[in-house]
Amino acid sequence: MMIDAIAVPQAAPASAWPAPRALRAWRPCLLILLGWQLLALLEALARAIDASHAGRALPLPALLSTLMLQYLPLVCNSWLLALVFHRWPQRLARRSALLLALVLSMAVFLPLLTGVDILVVLLRDGRPLADFPAMLDQVGRMTWWYNVFVVGLAFLAQAGYSAWRRGRQQELSAQRAQTEHLQLRLGLLQGQLKPHFLFNALNSISALVRTADPALADQALGHLEQLLNYALAVGQGKPASVADELHFLRGYLALQSLRYGDRMQLDWAIEQRDWSRHACPPLLFQPLAENAVHHGVEAHQQPCRIHIGLEYAAGMLRLRIANPVLAASRAGTGLGLSMTRERLDILYGPRAELNIDADEHHYAIELRFPVDGPA
Repeated sequence: MMIDAIAVPQAAPASAWPAPRALRAWRPCLLILLGWQLLALLEALARAIDASHAGRALPLPALLSTLMLQYLPLVCNSWLLALVFHRWPQRLARRSALLLALVLSMAVFLPLLTGVDILVVLLRDGRPLADFPAMLDQVGRMTWWYNVFVVGLAFLAQAGYSAWRRGRQQELSAQRAQTEHLQLRLGLLQGQLKPHFLFNALNSISALVRTADPALADQALGHLEQLLNYALAVGQGKPASVADELHFLRGYLALQSLRYGDRMQLDWAIEQRDWSRHACPPLLFQPLAENAVHHGVEAHQQPCRIHIGLEYAAGMLRLRIANPVLAASRAGTGLGLSMTRERLDILYGPRAELNIDADEHHYAIELRFPVDGPA
């Protein structure tokens, strides 16, 4: 029979006048009042219909005003219960405290409800207040049991609402904690990728320095500066797009091309579209290209052609990087790929895939994940 309880009011839209604080605070109380008065209206209609069937006429306005007065103790009871359950939700979660609250509610509001009923009848019939004790003696057992039922129902409704609200808050707290944990883990993974990428880039520059070719080393440092600027920007929260990631990937492979020269040949098959309109997790493409360089170029001195394909279909982005395997590559830790898999699992769950197709002659890795934006 409860309609609402103490709740945190939602903020009004910026375009609307803000509701006064007092109105927001009294809104649950108004809802409780309206709920009980609605029940009074239903009871008044039921009594009027029953009287009409019995051949008697009961004026509905007078009957409704009488019932509204009789329901006021129940309104006060609900207001007090809402305040108590809101103030001490954890304490009232214990059975002993809940039972004590029920006993106190019965002890206070059961006599009050019965007394108000008698006073309303006295005022309605124009009888003196001295008749109160006599009318109290005439209260039937069914009336007492009905009042017990109504007061108990009000308590159970508020207790049930409080239990639901407490469970909902615990569920939201658990979801918030899980989200914060995943965000922290995602941040750590992205933070691990930056030194991992930097280590490999510096290895390439170190190899160029050992060739005693200052011009190539200067070009490599220029590429590295651009790559670091991007890595620092996304590390500070700047949103990244597929176009940004593609530009970063081209810069990284250009740096590697300075190191390996004609040994590393690139075939780009990029679908023509506005990739800047699709958001993308930062530093997602580079570990895949790094893996291709490791398996296809590092282990031998022969020319190696790396194919990079990027396309969009049905809300999914597909990046495929493939290369031949011309010699046994050195074993690696696979740190970049393992972190990429974990990031995809956190961000997209089963909607994203990272598949590897490899044998003794070729190595291909395919990344698929959903992207936002127009088709």
